[in-house]
Amino acid sequence: PGLCVDDVFQLRLTFFDKFNNVAKPPLILSPTLTASGLTLTRREIQRESNSNVPTISGVTGIGKVESSTGNTFNLIVSIPKFPLFAKDIRFLPGPPATIFVPEGDVKVENGRPLDIQVEVRDVGGNLTSRPKLTVVCELPSSLPKYMAD
Repeated sequence: PGLCVDDVFQLRLTFFDKFNNVAKPPLILSPTLTASGLTLTRREIQRESNSNVPTISGVTGIGKVESSTGNTFNLIVSIPKFPLFAKDIRFLPGPPATIFVPEGDVKVENGRPLDIQVEVRDVGGNLTSRPKLTVVCELPSSLPKYMAD
């Protein structure tokens, strides 16, 4: 399984000394998160008083995912004066955010099904892969509503 585009997740940072023992992290942390092809944002760094493991919370990633099976991205956490940390993370298309209707004429003929192509996309512009989405098309004037899934 993976994360979905625009899902909120967190990263725990464990620091080690030269003998590979868990060490106390520096008081001031200013990590930078990068992943080629993703725009990553973070909210804050949380520190629990009884733990040497700070957490980067409120992390989200937005970007292009090539298919409904997702893409793997190389997440890099860089902290000044420390070696880079890299981890592969998998992102799947996110929840519905926009509806895209390709331009073109639509023919409406009484007694025939309405044929309109509709794409439901996440915030990254990826086609969502959520089951059972219902789209309601309201036409102007006194024509009835049209529903499709």
